[in-house]
Amino acid sequence: MNQFIKISVLFSFLFLMACEEQCIKIPEAPTPPGGRIMLLEDYTGVNCVPCFGANILIESVLDANPNSIVTFGIHGDLQSEPVSGSTFDFRYPDPFEWETNANIIGK
Repeated sequence: MNQFIKISVLFSFLFLMACEEQCIKIPEAPTPPGGRIMLLEDYTGVNCVPCFGANILIESVLDANPNSIVTFGIHGDLQSEPVSGSTFDFRYPDPFEWETNANIIGK
């Protein structure tokens, strides 16, 4: 019984240790060299596996065009269910119609 209590306390301690979610500071708007900024909308989701690859591509485009592109991710309904235990729900209701009527599979 004593061994069981020790193991239970150990697992309870490990279970209670977790990462904290950190707020992301939004940087000030950049000043583009040519006076124009392109807006890039990324339809994404927490559970969207291919979206990770798209994010890598977007990062390379941003690196190649500094201060010329503003991008943001839009979480609709598909593949956007929050991860269990998450503090935030990034889903936005407006993309639902586009996602269901665009005759596409996934994002």
